[in-house]
Amino acid sequence: MAKDDPWYFFTPEPPVPEGYVVGIKITYTDGRARLGSVRIDWNGDGDQPRLPPKALRSIPFSSYVQKAHAELSGDASQEEAPKRPRGGSSEFSQRVADVFRGGMALGAGVRSVSKTWNVSEGTAERWIRQARKDGLLEESERSRGDA
Repeated sequence: MAKDDPWYFFTPEPPVPEGYVVGIKITYTDGRARLGSVRIDWNGDGDQPRLPPKALRSIPFSSYVQKAHAELSGDASQEEAPKRPRGGSSEFSQRVADVFRGGMALGAGVRSVSKTWNVSEGTAERWIRQARKDGLLEESERSRGDA
């Protein structure tokens, strides 16, 4: 994309203390949006509170990358995660696979699916298994018995 690597800013939700802002830049690898740079700024009033590791891990970076890519590409349809249709669908499994792959690049595949749809990690794992069954993701090392 021919933009000047703009920063995209998001207001994270708790457990990140109120007043923090997360900025990201995205890059493109093999035509896919990836997290390029991250900055976390304090914009609140008063003294800056400590940012605990749990709060950092809770920041949904893969969701932010998707939203930034949607804005950059002009594709507003990517801004909100679609609801899972009853019984699932191939389109939904494809979306799960895309979010999972983006999350894996950040070291949080299952967690990225879980946070994108606000579901338990168990539910996210079930959806990922379905995407694998549909041939949209490679079989995991764990399921092949390599791990």
